[in-house]
Formats: sequence, structure tokens, C-alpha cells
Amino acid sequence: MKSFKIFEEIRKLRISLILILLFFIGTLINMDSTNMKNYFGLIPVRTYQPSYWYSIITFSFIHGSFGHFLRDTIFILLLGLSIEKMMSQKSIIISSVVSVFTGAFVLTTMSEGDLPLFGANFLIYGYIGILITMWFILKNKFNLYDKIILILSCVLIIFLFWNFSVLLNKAFLASITITILLNRFYLNKELVS
Repeated sequence: MKSFKIFEEIRKLRISLILILLFFIGTLINMDSTNMKNYFGLIPVRTYQPSYWYSIITFSFIHGSFGHFLRDTIFILLLGLSIEKMMSQKSIIISSVVSVFTGAFVLTTMSEGDLPLFGANFLIYGYIGILITMWFILKNKFNLYDKIILILSCVLIIFLFWNFSVLLNKAFLASITITILLNRFYLNKELVS
């Protein structure tokens, strides 16, 4: 019976499932097409060109491969199971958008690279920022699953900061930081009781 409980919990997710559906559609459209990745991916040197303004939005919804899509989906589901029961949908949407735009802004202002960036990394780091904030605000509402996900998220942060470029780490850190600040000082009024 417990194995079916997880499916019931996943069915309660609204924002995360909508995001995963958008990721899936973007991945199908983009699958193995270098032209599509160049067209919809975030390429720092051309982000400020008026004809590519949309890439600041579209890059999060496309993925380099089906494995990349699955990895991001797993992270969104695992983190979503914790945060969607503690925060309102409005707060999650605002936090998600702000974390993605913050990471993209930091990356494009500090880089002159011409390789496309795509995937949901900034969104995932935004979800981690929400979870960290919730730990400090709602510590007593965290069950064992939430605590395990929080610990694994912190391990993920350490691992990625060890293995990625300094510039990408700054963008990830900006996504986490802005989400923590936003949730701590503004959106914690929107907590689900």
C-alpha cells in the first residue's frame, strides 16, 4: 500500500507537473537538433540582440537529451514533493521565474560565450532555495522525507560547485540566493498552513 502513496502525493503536485510537461514538450521539439538548441538556447553573446529576446525564457524548457530531461524531471519531482505542500502556488511560480531570470542574467552579464545553455538548472536551484528557506521558517513541519531531500540538496550544491565552472557557479549561487531572500522577506506570507 505504501508504494501507491507516493503516486497519490505526485498527483497532488500542480506546478511541478506542469513544468515537467513543458520540459517534455520542449525536449521533444528540440531532440538532437543543433539548430533548435542554437535557436532556443541561451547564448550569452546574443541575448541582448532584439531578435533573440525569447531565449531568456525558452532555454529552461529545452534539454540536450532525453537523459538530461529525466535528470531534471527527477529533481523537480523530488523537490516539488516537499515544497508544494508548504507554499502557495503563487509563491512557487514567482520564486521559479525570479530564480531562472536571475541565473540567466548573471550568466549573460558575466559571459561572452557563444555556446547555448539549456535545461532547468536555475529552476532546480530556485527550488533548493525555497526548500532551504522553508527549513528555517517551518522546521517543525519537515518530515523525514523533507529532511532527507534537504540534506541531499546541500550535498548536490557542494558537488556541483566542486565540478562546474566558476561562472556557472556564480549563476547557480545567484539563483539560490535570490530565491532565499525573496521567500524569507516577502513570500513567506504565502505559506500553506
